[in-house]
Amino acid sequence: MIVVAPSSGENKFSWRMFFQKIGEGLAEPFMDSKHRIELVDDRAVVRFVTSGATVAGMQMAIENVLRERRTKILVIDESPKMLRVLTGKSLGIHFDALQSLSDIPGLTLVLAGSYDLLEIPTLNGQIARRSNTAHYSRYQLDGGEDQRQFQQVLTKFMEYCVFPAGVREPVG
Repeated sequence: MIVVAPSSGENKFSWRMFFQKIGEGLAEPFMDSKHRIELVDDRAVVRFVTSGATVAGMQMAIENVLRERRTKILVIDESPKMLRVLTGKSLGIHFDALQSLSDIPGLTLVLAGSYDLLEIPTLNGQIARRSNTAHYSRYQLDGGEDQRQFQQVLTKFMEYCVFPAGVREPVG
């Protein structure tokens, strides 16, 4: 599953928006009204875990969905947005939230984005021990090897695309 880290327009990252986007991306029904039923003094009590609920409640709901669906990979594109303007304790809180997602059995968390991500392993030792960095350099459009490989990728995608009968390329 791929989700783009949201930008809330505020000077801090909105985990609420992030968990909401994951729920929407998973086509999780009734994401705005998730609840759990608990027994309190022998009475059934409904506790909502999204919308008006705490971010922790939303996180629990999303972690349960990812776990129950046995999601293998969660790609967070534009992930540097999650860590901008963070220092000290707030940085640790954000890393803990990411670590909680990565602790889901069988789930691989992939952070994708700009070169700002290269700083992450230097900020947290535990993340450094659990991380691998894959660098994809920019394509060079000088007619060389990059352009040939890019054309091969596009050709391969075209083989898997479904077009109207008799059409061998995208329409429009």
